[in-house]
Amino acid sequence: MTSLFNYAYLSVSFQRETRTCNVTILNSAGYQPQILATELEKFFDWLTSRVEIYSVVIETQFSDLELLSKDLLRELTEVELYNYLKTLQRVAYGQLVLPQTITWNVEGVFDQCAFELMAGADFRVISQNFKVSFDSLTKGICSFNGAAINSQLTNSNFYKKTIMSSTELNSNELLESGLISFIFNEFKFRSHIGKIKDQSPITRIQFKRSINDSIIKEIDEIMSSELSFSKAAIAIGDWKNWAYDQEFHNPREVGKTLKSIPTMEQNKKAQAMAN
Repeated sequence: MTSLFNYAYLSVSFQRETRTCNVTILNSAGYQPQILATELEKFFDWLTSRVEIYSVVIETQFSDLELLSKDLLRELTEVELYNYLKTLQRVAYGQLVLPQTITWNVEGVFDQCAFELMAGADFRVISQNFKVSFDSLTKGICSFNGAAINSQLTNSNFYKKTIMSSTELNSNELLESGLISFIFNEFKFRSHIGKIKDQSPITRIQFKRSINDSIIKEIDEIMSSELSFSKAAIAIGDWKNWAYDQEFHNPREVGKTLKSIPTMEQNKKAQAMAN
């Protein structure tokens, strides 16, 4: 197994026998999720032309992965948070167009943001003790990061209800909903990687592109819409109130503010007219 790269929060190696790239998200000292997001984006950019790699397996050392913690939100400015969310979104959706078969194999407890980071993956494998708290609304953050994909993987009404009720789902509930592929089993997982190796590489890439084609065609519009609503929520600042254990804003008081915030589409039109 050959070691690759020199990331702060990613350990990357290549297994020649199965043509698999193994990626571990490291629980390093002074962990900064913004840097992790940037490193994942750079790594995925590198993968786009590496068709000789058939499979990518992403794992994590974290037993509790939270990408939107109170400590982080206290630290970020409005602009920094928006840019961070944009990077996470690109990572989530970028997996749809990669030529490799992407598998996340994770355990522990994730927040909604961390779970939706896996949205564009081909397979999501979790441990029996895995849980995810769909808590973005509790944190004053719009669901922005792969929600459109997840709502297609399961009943859209179920996904909406899960988020709007801030529900925590365990591994069995996630499996039944279709949001994950299977619960980890050593033999099954090895077989899964082996079968990818035995597939026709070109046919595998073509099938992945065809099955994701409907989302890929609309991906720019979907991402723009998600970020537009996310931007409006960020401008209100309830994410900062949550971080400091303060009360959320009264909707009556911020209604005018919401209406005055231009959408990303309006911003694009304004820029086009200015040019």
